[in-house]
Amino acid sequence: MGAWGHGPFDNDAALDWVPEIATPEMWRRLRSTLEGGTNDEVRAAARFVRCIVTGCRAVAPTEFDITEIAIDALHRVLADRLWMASWDEPGTVRNDILTEIEMIQGTPLGTSMFDRPLP
Repeated sequence: MGAWGHGPFDNDAALDWVPEIATPEMWRRLRSTLEGGTNDEVRAAARFVRCIVTGCRAVAPTEFDITEIAIDALHRVLADRLWMASWDEPGTVRNDILTEIEMIQGTPLGTSMFDRPLP
């Protein structure tokens, strides 16, 4: 029986497409960006991670937790006082980053991409 729903990842055709995009190279590039990219690249990569973990069931590498890497990276961005001060509204940027962290942390493992047992 197939999966069908109204959401963009609620059907078999969409879910069959995901592994074509979520390749080992994609995961390596995301991790590399989160660990060594510019603050702007880190924010974009973290959002990409959130979209993947909340939107579809792509299988992530089990040797690292991409959500923890994204959260750590966003905390590093928050700690960059010079970069934060460069914004016209640093409080808004700070709140946006904190919201992003909360959204990533709030992803239940049962609906995420992780191919590992639930606690």
